[in-house]
Amino acid sequence: MAWTFLVFISLASALRAGQATSKAEVPVEIEQEERFRQWTVVPLYSYSFFNKGRESWQEEDVQIYYQINRQLGIGAEIDILQRPPSGTDIYYSGFFSYYPCKFFELHGKLSISPSPNFSAKQIYSGGFQYQVLPQLGLLLDYQRLNFVQGPIDQLTPGLTIGFTEEISLTLRYVRGWAFHELEYNYYSAALNIGLPGNAV
Repeated sequence: MAWTFLVFISLASALRAGQATSKAEVPVEIEQEERFRQWTVVPLYSYSFFNKGRESWQEEDVQIYYQINRQLGIGAEIDILQRPPSGTDIYYSGFFSYYPCKFFELHGKLSISPSPNFSAKQIYSGGFQYQVLPQLGLLLDYQRLNFVQGPIDQLTPGLTIGFTEEISLTLRYVRGWAFHELEYNYYSAALNIGLPGNAV
């Protein structure tokens, strides 16, 4: 997302710095682009033990993200899922994020598991987010999971409500079609809390 801001300086101050003698002060607008971080690494570890008598689950995930410019970013991910006694599955993913305009973002992701025990062989996903207001964003995502038993398709609309720069709430509704036979739906809510501080 591109951001710009204006800095006003005194022309007289600039001339004095160049040892000029004029004392006239004229405001000059200089447009500067906000710096952005090109490389980002996001590690994740999760552990689940409320599984209705089943063994505990673990997941290790690392994302590497590269911001090409203010409109386009690409990334790669490795995701290791441990689900005893079923075994361990590994996903290798590539993804992108594109801003055709300031308040609208398109994203997509492709994930492949070479030899899954319990996961989908491939996952194709894509969608968009539109920032209607500074505190309100609209979401829509589509996902197709190709299992050995057949495909699962999911359509997921939702919205994000921002309370502060670090705290937001994401509400989603999922409508799914499994193996050309079953239909399902559910709701989810996620509270996102970020660490305070500005990224460079």
